[in-house]
Amino acid sequence: MRLIAWLVVLVSCGPMLAQEKPVSELEKLQADAVVARQAAAADPTIKNTASKPVMLYLIEQKRRRLTSIAGLRQRIEQYQGDKSQEKLVPVLKDQLAELERKPLEQVSFDAAYGYQPTTGLVGYSKKVRLIENTSDGKSVILVDNTALVIAGLGTSQYASGKFFNVEKAILIGAAGPDQLFQGNNKKSFAATLVDLEAVLKTPPAVQNRPKVPGTLRLNVRERRNEAVGGRDALKVVERQVEWQVAETAIIVCDMWDDHHCKIAAQRVGVMAPRMNQVLTAARDRGVMIIHAPSETMNVYAGTLFRTRIEQAKPAQSPVPIERRCVRDPKIEPATLPVDTELDCDDAVLGPVVRFHTRQHAGLSITGFDGISDSGQEIYNFCQQEGIKNLVLMGVHTNYCIVNRSFGIRQMVRVGMNVVLARDLTDALYDPRQPPHVSHTRGTEIVVEHIEQYLSPSILSVDLTHVVAGSDGPIEKEPAEKSKVAP
Repeated sequence: MRLIAWLVVLVSCGPMLAQEKPVSELEKLQADAVVARQAAAADPTIKNTASKPVMLYLIEQKRRRLTSIAGLRQRIEQYQGDKSQEKLVPVLKDQLAELERKPLEQVSFDAAYGYQPTTGLVGYSKKVRLIENTSDGKSVILVDNTALVIAGLGTSQYASGKFFNVEKAILIGAAGPDQLFQGNNKKSFAATLVDLEAVLKTPPAVQNRPKVPGTLRLNVRERRNEAVGGRDALKVVERQVEWQVAETAIIVCDMWDDHHCKIAAQRVGVMAPRMNQVLTAARDRGVMIIHAPSETMNVYAGTLFRTRIEQAKPAQSPVPIERRCVRDPKIEPATLPVDTELDCDDAVLGPVVRFHTRQHAGLSITGFDGISDSGQEIYNFCQQEGIKNLVLMGVHTNYCIVNRSFGIRQMVRVGMNVVLARDLTDALYDPRQPPHVSHTRGTEIVVEHIEQYLSPSILSVDLTHVVAGSDGPIEKEPAEKSKVAP
């Protein structure tokens, strides 16, 4: 019977373990590309950055960059402890930094990249070969062993077999009859020239979140100094506040896909599913969700989520919004845990280099969500949309949550109502450093500091439901009946 019980447990846990297997960013991009290829083939027209071929093109750009970054990081880690190769590590780190800074490279129809022409694809092919000029003024060109029939190349004076350059991007259309060239049949597609650079600068029309009724009742916790027996005593105060969902946004801070501190990355991985449940419930209630995975905006360039925040009307803040909002020692003392060079509680600290590439895959970015890592952009959007209330969640509590341009300190200084979701945050702290407490207690100490000097905190469950009856529908008052003279 005991054996049968163990088998039942293993069988029941099997699907759960399979679901919890982390998906790499490269695997996610490859899966996204499959879906995007199907969509682009079904609708190969291009109007703006939301057009299916353009979205596929951007995915392909990101996939290439991620592959290159992963390769460099692997070599850095491999050479780190190899004395015969360690001189190459600084060079590789410089190459990695340059790769992360420079713009995404153009995608070419080139066999070396495996980006062969097919319906719905858009890309470049700088050097092509003329097969023939058609009687209606079109050119039949050879690109990666595929014939493309395209207008506007001006090849009427060229002889068959001539090589020449094409500066604009090429959009592959419907398949056509095979073309014979030098005794061999080549697959053929209709194609058009595309000014892709101009397209990428043309943002799609962006709709913002509809404003719906609903009242959040938040149980806030803060710490106040109150006079007790003639002396100041720190007192924990709990009270309720009510926020309208239409005036509320959640900022998800730096929930990256990876981190140089591996145990910190592991904690993010555990937190992400819980956070995603809260975000889903809050989003469905009408709360705005703003994802802020700092230093990864290039990954989201051109998406509706990024454009939604970028296009907000500029607003003048009451005080300057700093790139990093540091502590004012006149009103906020230093906090424990103390910031040190060794703030990671890995048993052995690996290379302290940038490992993050985007937000953790366990957090859905969907619907009317926004993406930004700029405090000014987020302030602009909040002013435009009438958002007065902000909830911060994510990592790390003693760094980015308080210091970022969109973090607690800065948003309080510009006049926003701010709370911290204390059960969806984590500090970067090593128990080998002062005050020598557990990691969990270290995070709690930072939360207590925030509650005393910066903003209240809440439990995230308060974001998942509204006051009964507050979410409508709101009945319109009947129009006053016209008075009729007796």
